[in-house]
Amino acid sequence: IRETTSEKGNSNYSDMKLLSEKLMQKEFKKGDVIPVIMRIAPVYTSEYSQNLLDRVYDPKDDVAFIFNEGDYGFKFCCVFNLVDFISAIVAGPQGRYEGIYNICDTRQTTAKEIIDHEREHNRIGAVVQRSPSMGLTISKSKAKTDYRYFDPSNTFMNWNYDNTKAQRISPFRWNLSNTK
Repeated sequence: IRETTSEKGNSNYSDMKLLSEKLMQKEFKKGDVIPVIMRIAPVYTSEYSQNLLDRVYDPKDDVAFIFNEGDYGFKFCCVFNLVDFISAIVAGPQGRYEGIYNICDTRQTTAKEIIDHEREHNRIGAVVQRSPSMGLTISKSKAKTDYRYFDPSNTFMNWNYDNTKAQRISPFRWNLSNTK
């Protein structure tokens, strides 16, 4: 997902966010405010890992799971990367960084890395290995209205957010392994 391409939403939440981006850009053109719009991936820290767990935990069966070996990935954003980016924007010259930026870690975080991290912090018990055909139930209507709904059919799509433009401002040096 590129920073320079206009996107199409697939849920009420994403439609609302995209509409607000367009309205903000339109409104800011009339004034003196310089818009910096951040599209932030789900955030985490070493202590706050709920967004990570949502990708590897089935609340219905009350068990963590991975498909195959867990080598598929998700895009997240360490809160420290977000803080670094905001600090760089504030410290930069007025008006230099106008635009839309994808704020996320430089590489995907695999399901196996999430499981290993949660085990290391004693926050996860048994992990069930599932085959992709034995996935969780999919509710397209719930995905449209609940922005936190995780659709397992999207697991192997490995969505990749292009944060090249944002990396010119901040290095995004934090990831799951060094955010102790």
